[in-house]
Amino acid sequence: MQIDIRTLVFIIGITHIIQFIVFYIQFKVVRVYKGPGWWLLWSAVEVLGFFVILLRDIPAIFPLVIIIQNTAIISGTIFLYIGVMRFLNKKENLKLIISVSSIYLFGLHYFLFIHNSIQIRSIIINAMLAFVAFLTAISLFRYKFNSVRNAANFNAVVFVIHGLIFLYRTFMFISGVRVEDTLSPTLFNVIIFLDALLVGLLWTFGFVIMINQRLNSEMTEAKNHFELIFSTSPEGAVITRMEDGLIVDVNNGFTMLTGYSREESVNKTIFETNIWKNIDDRNSVISALKKNGYCYNYEAIFIRKDRSELTGLMSAKLIKLNDVQHIISITRDITELKESEEKIKKLNEELEKRVTERTLEINKKSSELSDNQIALMNIVEDLNEKSELLKQNARLLEASNKELEAFSYSVSHDLRAPLRSIDGFSLALMEDYYKDLDENAKNFIHRIRNATMRMDNLIDSMLKLSRVTRYELRTEKVNLSGMVFEIAERLKTSQPDRNAEFNIQENVFALVDPYLLGIVMDNLLNNAWKYSSRKERTVIEFKTVMKDSKVIYCVKDNGSGFNMKYYNKLFGAFQRLHSSKDYPGTGIGLATSQRIIRRHGGEIWAESIENTETTFYFTLY
Repeated sequence: MQIDIRTLVFIIGITHIIQFIVFYIQFKVVRVYKGPGWWLLWSAVEVLGFFVILLRDIPAIFPLVIIIQNTAIISGTIFLYIGVMRFLNKKENLKLIISVSSIYLFGLHYFLFIHNSIQIRSIIINAMLAFVAFLTAISLFRYKFNSVRNAANFNAVVFVIHGLIFLYRTFMFISGVRVEDTLSPTLFNVIIFLDALLVGLLWTFGFVIMINQRLNSEMTEAKNHFELIFSTSPEGAVITRMEDGLIVDVNNGFTMLTGYSREESVNKTIFETNIWKNIDDRNSVISALKKNGYCYNYEAIFIRKDRSELTGLMSAKLIKLNDVQHIISITRDITELKESEEKIKKLNEELEKRVTERTLEINKKSSELSDNQIALMNIVEDLNEKSELLKQNARLLEASNKELEAFSYSVSHDLRAPLRSIDGFSLALMEDYYKDLDENAKNFIHRIRNATMRMDNLIDSMLKLSRVTRYELRTEKVNLSGMVFEIAERLKTSQPDRNAEFNIQENVFALVDPYLLGIVMDNLLNNAWKYSSRKERTVIEFKTVMKDSKVIYCVKDNGSGFNMKYYNKLFGAFQRLHSSKDYPGTGIGLATSQRIIRRHGGEIWAESIENTETTFYFTLY
């Protein structure tokens, strides 16, 4: 049976159109991967190359057809190689590709227009195709991931077979086999078109499997990561079905918090375990979830298995499991904290009552006791008693503050777990259902991910503030001028094209903690740099002045300044006087600086003229 080459070429062109559609779909779904876009280009240029072959019989455009046909097919194989390298997160060898491609193009044009030889052209083209095929096969064997090992090996073998076919043709042409017209139905010609048809289908099949294997591996890894976070969280975590409160999963923190084992909890409803003291609290959480999709720091009373009560601080988020609405919640036990707060409240009330009573008593009897030494001693004794009570109250307040500080620090750490879950699920939605989402849904997901990033920055700032409070001072003589100079150099290096001038007073020394003062200077200079960024020329000055025999340190800039009527907000934690769109930041730097300066026995303040200048002053000891 004789095969019609033109029909075969047409079929190959149609299959490449189908492959183009397949890779276009893959490219849209997994846009995060770099390879599929290059494979899409391969299928596009292959369609062009094989349909141009059908125009070879037109003498007037024959040289142009030869150039377009062969260059398109060669370019397609190069695109395959680049796509493989990019998919495997490697950089393609451009020097090698450009060098070999230049030799190919020179040879093709020389033996087409200057010394027309179809024999040598055939050797060059077949050798080039074999070279790129072997290069791609080696890359797949060498750089493949474990997650795509099988599909990569399959594709590599197909590339090797493809390369061997063209290597065989190269040697046959070198040995003197006469070149037939490409469209003549000889076995020697039919082989390359059958190769193009079968190999193209196998490549498409293999590359799609590679993509799916990588996606499955990453989804499994993300799932395992989430399960690890869920199971190892020290707080009580539980997943329940929203419709009926059925408990789907709990972690060890939940069993330790409530006393219920996993077997006693899973596949039972919240109502069967009866852990809510007041079911209206759960209804409030459900209402917040239905309205906002989340609920943060809801305080409620829960019942343990032994019927004892605990005060919990709950945060919850709506998630979908198998297209069914579920709730994932994390609860922290704050019972001891609430008890401490109640004790402090009672002590304060008792102290206030006793002080009031004693004050009235003193006022009433002050005239009677003027000459009575014994009565005076009784008053002194009463005052001593009050003093002791005040000391006791101060100790309780100090203990409570430390506990609150530890609680804040722990919450800052534990907030990251649900935050990562939110970000992870959002990323999973983007990767798995991107093509099914409308633009509003995609916008919502992007906004969720941006919000988690902003929340993560706020948590980092909270941790920094907590560390500054707990850090033990280690004072030594520090060259503040040198410290400011280093920060200034770093700022200028970050924006080398910016017109900026730093005026730094030399030989300014102070007895301070170098780490903490480094934070202060970094905050003040970074603020000066940031808020003067819109000036044509930035001028920042560091100097000292003497007032009442005390050294005052100054950082001045010619930036945007602020309205002094908002001064009372300046050193508050997470307070900002400018829009975050204009000047990004978390609003924690000045609050941190104030705590550090006060720990050094000093004060910090500022003076500003809006749109003109700002000067920060601080003292030490």
